[in-house]
Amino acid sequence: MKRTPLCTYNHLGFLINWIMDERPDLDLTFAEIHQAARQKQLIELLRQRFGHVADFGLLRHDSLTNIEHMELALSDAAFALEGREAGKACVQHNGLCLAQALVLEAIQQQFHRPQPGAGSRVNAVSAH
Repeated sequence: MKRTPLCTYNHLGFLINWIMDERPDLDLTFAEIHQAARQKQLIELLRQRFGHVADFGLLRHDSLTNIEHMELALSDAAFALEGREAGKACVQHNGLCLAQALVLEAIQQQFHRPQPGAGSRVNAVSAH
């Protein structure tokens, strides 16, 4: 499976920021976000609900993007955060904030490589 580059996850994060900045009347619940992530349909849910606010066209048609890979990564991220949203991601109420947290968690899982000899989290963070 072709791996999706980091810039594509960043693009998805910026799309979610765009949606949040527009402050749509419709929000998504945590249950809707988690269900879509489990079904590997989170990007599609966001596109369906907020495609009139943010342009998902580039994300869907970019030759570098592997939507299946991204959906799998977002599903893994949701599994890691489910039930721990408030403690690990500092979100409790807003489904779009949870979607953004899933993007960040997916980036962490997909692109973080522990540095050899990094004995503490501070060393690992400062090495990036």
